[in-house]
Amino acid sequence: PVLAGVVGNLAFALVPKAHFYTVACPILGLTSCFGGQYVMSHAAFAMIADVTMEALPRERAFLFGIVEAAVWAGLLLGPTVGGMAAAAVGDLNTFFAISAVCVLQGLVVLAGFRETLEVGRRRPFSWKRATPIAALRMFLQTRTTLLLGTLTLFALTGISGGLAVATNYALKLELLTAVNLALFQSTFLAASCVGLVVALPVLARTVPLKKIPLLACTAQMISWLFASIATKVQHLWVIGSLSILNATFIPIVRAGITNVFGIRSYGESLAAVGCVEQLTEIAGIPVFNMIYAATEDTNIPFHAPSGFGVHCVAFLVAAACGLFSACAAAGLDGIPDQMAALRDVPRFPWLEAAYAMTCETIS
Repeated sequence: PVLAGVVGNLAFALVPKAHFYTVACPILGLTSCFGGQYVMSHAAFAMIADVTMEALPRERAFLFGIVEAAVWAGLLLGPTVGGMAAAAVGDLNTFFAISAVCVLQGLVVLAGFRETLEVGRRRPFSWKRATPIAALRMFLQTRTTLLLGTLTLFALTGISGGLAVATNYALKLELLTAVNLALFQSTFLAASCVGLVVALPVLARTVPLKKIPLLACTAQMISWLFASIATKVQHLWVIGSLSILNATFIPIVRAGITNVFGIRSYGESLAAVGCVEQLTEIAGIPVFNMIYAATEDTNIPFHAPSGFGVHCVAFLVAAACGLFSACAAAGLDGIPDQMAALRDVPRFPWLEAAYAMTCETIS
């Protein structure tokens, strides 16, 4: 992924505009096959899992939350730093600077990190296991994994789709400057970082882990419900600033998945979560943008004289995603503690068989 980042940014910088679609796009398509941030971040999560084999679930979730906060902080700071670099050295030269940062990152990784996967736990590479279908199939192994996968799918779809719509809706309510628009987009990410670093450790010490996803998904549903009735950008600012619980379920899901599948499958189980994340990004954003475009002028009045009602149907759909994810979270019996034995005890044999047949048919 580091080399792919270098090549991709150099393609932006060096390929002339006239050849962007014929030369740069194929290069970018090829480099994207290496996974980018998803591969790098989940390699980091796998390393955390390796060094926390004897840790309690809440301790592992806490460390996952720190790494997750770093990922969200990167998404928060990246556009700002990139904009400052473009203003200082120009757009094209910015891509050279980003390539240099990628090279520096690779050197730091090579020099500062040691392998955490012991030889005894390594397995030969298998193309059969290294596919999204095989990864997603892992969620069908037990009732717990199915519920974790379901809540992750709906919650992240609501987050990615809702954030995509929030920008368009804010611009509809008020003509924001580029700076204010960037600050507005950063509000939701900053609140999530605070939640992962501050709120999650407090919750992990005071409530059962299985309750945290329920709290997070319920908070997400309430946030999008309030956003759907907002009539001013200031309302969205406040809602975004208070959305500190919305991302706290993600480290709990990672801890639960890694504990279910055990020490020999940390990488595979975390890759399964990464596949769901990418799926929600790929599908959630365009779907929500289409919903917003189709319902932009649709209002659902509750009290016509005061103008109170739903003014953004897409946010209402995001709230529905939060509701579905909260229902899945409510069904959790608990977050497993290295319950690797469950891997061999599928709770849904008929669903597993149907899924296997579908995969064979597609292949």
